[in-house]
Amino acid sequence: MAKILFGARDFVVNQNLVKRLQKEMHEVHYVTEGQDMMAGLTLPTHPFKPFKYDLVIYDSGLLYDRAKPIQRARAFNERVVGYLEIAKAPVIVLAEEPTAQLIQESAKKAGFRQINEPFSIDDILKEVKDVLGEKNNRGKRK
Repeated sequence: MAKILFGARDFVVNQNLVKRLQKEMHEVHYVTEGQDMMAGLTLPTHPFKPFKYDLVIYDSGLLYDRAKPIQRARAFNERVVGYLEIAKAPVIVLAEEPTAQLIQESAKKAGFRQINEPFSIDDILKEVKDVLGEKNNRGKRK
């Protein structure tokens, strides 16, 4: 079971994804406000243990949601990447067009996985499984 921080504006749109993640025995903390996302990224369970989330899923429309796509992309590239790196956990970015193309290089450079619209719940679940499997297998001998 993984602890997942999922930040996106519209829970109604994402509730089926959250239910599927929970069905796969993941604990999902879904937030719809940027300040809640930031708090989730910066609060460790204990000062000497890793941050409390095993995975962060970030919808590119969460922070700076009222900005135009070019402004949102600039904010992502200049600030949001740094915020997400605080988590010390794998990050999956769900990106809508046209922002997706404008943030792709920054996301890749930071080591984030990016899934561009249009995507399905199955696409995201496959990526979650892949990322968590990779995280769990790090350091193990083949």
